[in-house]
Amino acid sequence: MKRIVAGIVTVMLFSAIASYMVAESKAAKLKEGLDFPVQNIADLDMFYCFGLQPWDTEGNNEIHGGIDLVATYDPLSPFIDRVPIIAPADARVERIIEGVSGAGVTTLVVVLKMNKYWYIVCNFEPQTTNPEIFEEQRRSLVVREKQKVKRGELIGDLVLASVSPGSYPHLHFGFFYKHPDDTLDYIYMNYLQIRRSDGTDLAPFTGQGSPWKARDLAMETTFYCPYEYSTPQAKAAYDSLFRIAANGDLCNCICAYGSIDGDCGICR
Repeated sequence: MKRIVAGIVTVMLFSAIASYMVAESKAAKLKEGLDFPVQNIADLDMFYCFGLQPWDTEGNNEIHGGIDLVATYDPLSPFIDRVPIIAPADARVERIIEGVSGAGVTTLVVVLKMNKYWYIVCNFEPQTTNPEIFEEQRRSLVVREKQKVKRGELIGDLVLASVSPGSYPHLHFGFFYKHPDDTLDYIYMNYLQIRRSDGTDLAPFTGQGSPWKARDLAMETTFYCPYEYSTPQAKAAYDSLFRIAANGDLCNCICAYGSIDGDCGICR
């Protein structure tokens, strides 16, 4: 009798383990995609779409290679507010770069390496010229270069205080493929010259060439719209916010390719 009971318990145990492994496998498949990079969507007001803003001097190439997630900000608040930013996928902190944006303010770019081909960009843009506030932004990063981060782990806070008039504090969120012949330094220094996807040549979502099972795509470095590679939950978060073009138009899409004069472009 004891042997029968022991056998039943063993079978039940193995069955439970098998069920758990199947559930874990299904959960992993559901997580094949980029999570929303802002921990609390209530901290956001709207976003500026991918591919809209003319950053070159003549305004000929509208190559905003990311989505600007704009934080809700009260300019009359006497306090420093914070928006927690999280890792949208398992990755390694490949580089933290301090630079100057097109608006002439200092930013902190956290480059996350998913694998040897695919990278995530989290550009903290508090839009302040106050050196004390930007020093607080520096201190608010909780990761360091070469550190591994898990999906959902805190990267740091976007600091909201002393915002320059007419500016909007935001996280610039980007996603790009790095050709093996390119370096991150080259990409950073030649950002305006990098070929972008036009919305018709997106890498596949699964299988070879996708960000999850990458290989050499034999193509130039290309920035992709993060929304195209997001989880269903993240897409729902994007869809719940206003989508604004550089000229102030309200768009019906997020990945607005083919923009002219800062409008909504061609919505796919």
